[in-house]
Amino acid sequence: MRRQTSQHFLWIIRTDPELNTTLRQELIHLLAPHPNFLLIGSNSNPEGFRDPASVLDVMNVTNVMSGDVELAGKVHAAAQTRIVVESRLDADDGLHSMFAEFIQKEAAHYLDPGLSSSTNEVSTGANEKSPKWMVFCAHSHLEWHYSSPFSDNITVEDDSFGYLVGLALPYCITPGLSFGYGIGAVRSNLPKANHDKLNRIIPPCEGKKKHNANFKNCLLRLKHLAPTAIRARTVRYVTSMFLCH
Repeated sequence: MRRQTSQHFLWIIRTDPELNTTLRQELIHLLAPHPNFLLIGSNSNPEGFRDPASVLDVMNVTNVMSGDVELAGKVHAAAQTRIVVESRLDADDGLHSMFAEFIQKEAAHYLDPGLSSSTNEVSTGANEKSPKWMVFCAHSHLEWHYSSPFSDNITVEDDSFGYLVGLALPYCITPGLSFGYGIGAVRSNLPKANHDKLNRIIPPCEGKKKHNANFKNCLLRLKHLAPTAIRARTVRYVTSMFLCH
């Protein structure tokens, strides 16, 4: 995340409040130069950054081990009236260095209320309207395995360096999975499904008219970021990243 070409995002890292002291101090040391990287002692895993309940643990200064709480509050306030992209990142995942910059630009362009007549809403028929949103997910990614993914005997660790495999799956993986919210949109506006089922219930953006207001409420595969992400098949923990435009 330190290598992202855009640093205009808030990264909230939640970890066990009872994390080993040595590990905690090393994390604090690594994160100290980055006020937009917050280390929070919390075992909660909220989603939907616009919801005030999702940042209760962040705003409680006793939970904050590193990062600028005041900045987090400003970003949360700005999120109420601006386009927001919400991503999740596990501890054993990594993202393309242009990930933040690319999806910020995509969301800003296609969720811009100026693309529709007067609001950031899309018609659902019979004079009903709903806020606009987009889902972004990886088109291709790399996976590191501690043992050969081509062997039936998964207990055999026959290479001390592990195995790196390139994949392009038909469904969305969790690294790089992001939710773009137009003004007024919240998580409940999006279809509910596990990450690997989203491609079945959300239409692809590729089939829509890219340069007008119809390019909304769809799933965009990040083909321009190849590979979009890397992940390791290991024990993991969860962080969150929020991007405001």
